Amino acid sequence: LALLAIQTSAISLLITHSRKPSQDDPGKPIYAISTAVLLGELLKGATSTLAVLLQRLHHHYHEGSAGEKRSATRRLARVLPIAVSEALEELNIKSGLSLSIPAVLYVVQSNLQFLAASSLGAAQYQILSQIKIISTAIFSACLLGRALTKRQWGSVMALAAGVAVVQISTANTSRASDSNSNSLIGFAAVVMGCTLSGFAGVLTEKILKRSTASIFASNFHMSCFSIVPALVMVCLEGLHAASRSVEYSANGLQSGWNPMRGFGLMAWSVVILNAAGGLLVSASVKWVDSIAKTFASSLAILISLVITYLFIDSKMPANVGLLAGTLVILCSALCFSRDAVNATASRTGYT
Repeated sequence: LALLAIQTSAISLLITHSRKPSQDDPGKPIYAISTAVLLGELLKGATSTLAVLLQRLHHHYHEGSAGEKRSATRRLARVLPIAVSEALEELNIKSGLSLSIPAVLYVVQSNLQFLAASSLGAAQYQILSQIKIISTAIFSACLLGRALTKRQWGSVMALAAGVAVVQISTANTSRASDSNSNSLIGFAAVVMGCTLSGFAGVLTEKILKRSTASIFASNFHMSCFSIVPALVMVCLEGLHAASRSVEYSANGLQSGWNPMRGFGLMAWSVVILNAAGGLLVSASVKWVDSIAKTFASSLAILISLVITYLFIDSKMPANVGLLAGTLVILCSALCFSRDAVNATASRTGYT
């Protein structure tokens, strides 16, 4: 959960920073959201494939190796075909068909996440993204029959009120800075993304906890099912860019569309973090649960606020409503997650 908190905060900060127009070079192209999501899925699939193969190699290489006199190279040559065969069997796409629905939902959610973080500041995005606690709680109760305590439902209501206060406060600030449109787009993307994230997370938890497949095999299956919808998103963004090519040419900008345009160090860092996030989320819902993992989001708020203030924007606009709403959201999330972690510990036998 600590790693997930760091990843969540880091990717929000990077998306916000990397998607802003450069002040030094205003004409510098900004990378495409859909391409970043697609590359993240491809990287996650490749990483998962390699991990499954290495697990099989490690198992067979050391199995009975103590009394074996042949060299390491010969031993590796002997076990490699066996490991490859077993890895291919484990990665058989038919065994992961149940993950197709959450995979598609996560692709849409990832695109919405990029859009929201691009339209809002990293700290504001992290604060509003706590809406996923509400959606996760509701879907956990409906799909998993997981009873919530009265304090947790009270935390959900308080969190919803805090989100409303933050949105009203930031909307007022946005109107003063002529960026109200971006704020509304970002808020809408957060709400839709958090709803999909809650449903997909609970559905993934239900599937993974009944599955005997490894985390890496499950992530490979999800990556495979994600590629087609991610490609569709890339094509849609390409069509949108093509429809505006006349406008670009008229303004003296570069016309045409290149899905890899604007991919520099920052963009590739976002891709890597996005792929790592998929692996961490799968691990957390399999070994803990969807509700307990929201504790990571609460930690991510603090990390994002501190880093934003110290290194990015020491003059962050703040008002009483924003500070009060943030405090309510953070306290509600921590209170809710504390009960969720305790419930998980009692179910699994850990204290």
